Amino acid sequence: MLCENCDQAQATGYIEETKNGIKRRINLCSRCVLEKQKAIFGVNMFSGLLNTPTTSLIKKRCTACNTFLDTIINTLFAGCPNCYVELAPHLNPLIINLHGTATHREV
Repeated sequence: MLCENCDQAQATGYIEETKNGIKRRINLCSRCVLEKQKAIFGVNMFSGLLNTPTTSLIKKRCTACNTFLDTIINTLFAGCPNCYVELAPHLNPLIINLHGTATHREV
């Protein structure tokens, strides 16, 4: 599926937008996701994590599915449920920034 914003790159993530009470999912490429973040939050909320002086943080991966932390950050998709447990110290601050909480609850 192509990015619904630029129609050029492959969509690797999405944002959900609510206008007039109607929720809509917009599939985006990683570049457009970063642009939307900057437009919404004024900054790239992941820049502090990705600009760390050491690459050891980015090379962290889930032992169950082998998904790298930087892949989860760039695509906004975890590889499996274990990613949330194993990479919690790094993902929870990002999840809280996006959703206001890192605790899942049924609605």
